[in-house]
Amino acid sequence: MVQNIERFFADKTAKVKQLQLEPILLKWLKSPGMGKTLAIIDRHVEQLRTQPGGQAKLEQWLLSDDRDFNAITAERYIISYLRQKNLCVVDNLCTAGIDARLALEDGDIGIEITTLNGFIADWILIERLSQYFDEHSLRHHKGYEIIYSHRKIQIETQGNTIYKYIQTIGDAVVKGDTDTLDRLEISITDSEPFPGVLSFRHDQATNFPWYQYVTTDLAQKLKQRGKQKQFAEYRRNIVFVGVNHTSPPNGVFPYVFEALSGHNQWYKIEADAIREFWSTELSNLSNVLGICFFLYAIDSDEPFYPLTILWRGERDKVNLVI
Repeated sequence: MVQNIERFFADKTAKVKQLQLEPILLKWLKSPGMGKTLAIIDRHVEQLRTQPGGQAKLEQWLLSDDRDFNAITAERYIISYLRQKNLCVVDNLCTAGIDARLALEDGDIGIEITTLNGFIADWILIERLSQYFDEHSLRHHKGYEIIYSHRKIQIETQGNTIYKYIQTIGDAVVKGDTDTLDRLEISITDSEPFPGVLSFRHDQATNFPWYQYVTTDLAQKLKQRGKQKQFAEYRRNIVFVGVNHTSPPNGVFPYVFEALSGHNQWYKIEADAIREFWSTELSNLSNVLGICFFLYAIDSDEPFYPLTILWRGERDKVNLVI
């Protein structure tokens, strides 16, 4: 049952028609394989509908573009998870400011959710090209293997032309226009043994600087004026960092972050390096007590791995159940 999602979109029909791109949830509502995901999102929608300020947050979330939809989904999932475990976590449903707070006797602590979306272009390509194939009945009797250039789709996303790019790809497939596909730096071949299946890949997945993204690049992001303005709302803050779209599937995530909590030894060297980096860097962020990486599954209420907060120091730890 997804009656809360359906009711929301029924009430917002006029606003949906004004959007340049149909919300991805409307596609998922037609997909039998998304039932578990939709059930979880529906619970989030129900919770927001009954809270002051919840309607504005719902519009911000469900009527946003693909990039913001993913960022706010990460926010809603982790805040809901923390509230289930901590009665003192208070949601902030305003469209500006810190995302939540930890209400303690010795003063509130801000909870900021941020995401690393360097690979959101991959998600957009996969979701929206799959939608095109479905709408044009291109995979009723055969499957396709799609090899794409990450560099190319990054350029298209940064230039805000990714959707036109995907439309051109789909049109070229319909016409059998291989010259256009070559120009778009994409290869699409039939995969007869797997009718109806679309498989996506590119050849840079194992050669990507993910460590830089979760250390120096993230530190720079947290020092930017916009983030510092948010942190200034509270004297103390904890930052949760969503890493779902930090890199392509590479055999490292989520194990390296799981290793931070001591639940595996496979990537202990990498985990120790991340821990050492942030033990130093947090001292340069005077109002940030700790940082916690999370990887959420859209069809689960629980994160992929046990979470751990990397604290600035022993005296900075607070009682937050994760």
